[in-house]
Amino acid sequence: MELFSLFVVDDENEVRKGIVENVDWNRLGFTVVGEASNGDEAVQKAGALLPDVILSDIRMPGMDGVALMRYIHENLPRTKVVVLSGRKDFAYLEAAIRNEVFAYLLKPANKELFEETFSRLHEKLEEQRNGQRKLQRLEELVKESPAYIREKLNSQERYKSVNEKLTERVLEYIDQEYTSNKLSLQAVAKYVQKSPAYISKIFKDVTGDNYVRYVSNKRLTKALDLLQNTSLLVYQITEAVGWSDQSSFIRLFKKQYGLTPSEILRVKSTIIGQTSET
Repeated sequence: MELFSLFVVDDENEVRKGIVENVDWNRLGFTVVGEASNGDEAVQKAGALLPDVILSDIRMPGMDGVALMRYIHENLPRTKVVVLSGRKDFAYLEAAIRNEVFAYLLKPANKELFEETFSRLHEKLEEQRNGQRKLQRLEELVKESPAYIREKLNSQERYKSVNEKLTERVLEYIDQEYTSNKLSLQAVAKYVQKSPAYISKIFKDVTGDNYVRYVSNKRLTKALDLLQNTSLLVYQITEAVGWSDQSSFIRLFKKQYGLTPSEILRVKSTIIGQTSET
């Protein structure tokens, strides 16, 4: 298994050392290359190490986790961020989404969820690295045999263009229909007149994501927006984003954001109450 570099940030020395020393990182496909006790130290070290992943707390002295994730998003776009926080705070969750954090986990982290998160992250990093290697290899081949490889690249570009156009149609259809519980891979395939297996493969090739996960994430993002900006109840939001099973919606929502929809509504209600009092 290919190992990716991991940098750990937490102001609590015991917690940080526990993460570094008590997790079997090699089994998960990672190796710890450094650690820091706050965001300022992390920026200095991570800028030199360029880790594949930063696992960070939120509440820290000096530059906190929110400022750190913003810095990483703007200056180290290839570095993935996983937040491990002891705070169920809606504002922190919003900041994590805005800065494209890979996952927001709550302390104490559930071992199964923690390992599943880093397993997904390892898979994502492998896909990206394999894509980079293929591109580098093609660039090398172009230098070795310009005429032959140029034609091969042109052929691949034509194939890629067709697939990208097909994927654009699929994405447009998903945008139109994702709020319907009748949306399925079969329905998409019928719409573009291709087989479900073919659509699944092309979608993954072009977007780097699988169809089911893409639709699920789109629905969850919309659900979070509705929770934040409307007065709809959880069951109404479940229906509004095309989910037919409320229990599975709640389970996936918590897995994605670390909080249930009801917990977010309670946080929102508390914030509104505090605002009205002032």
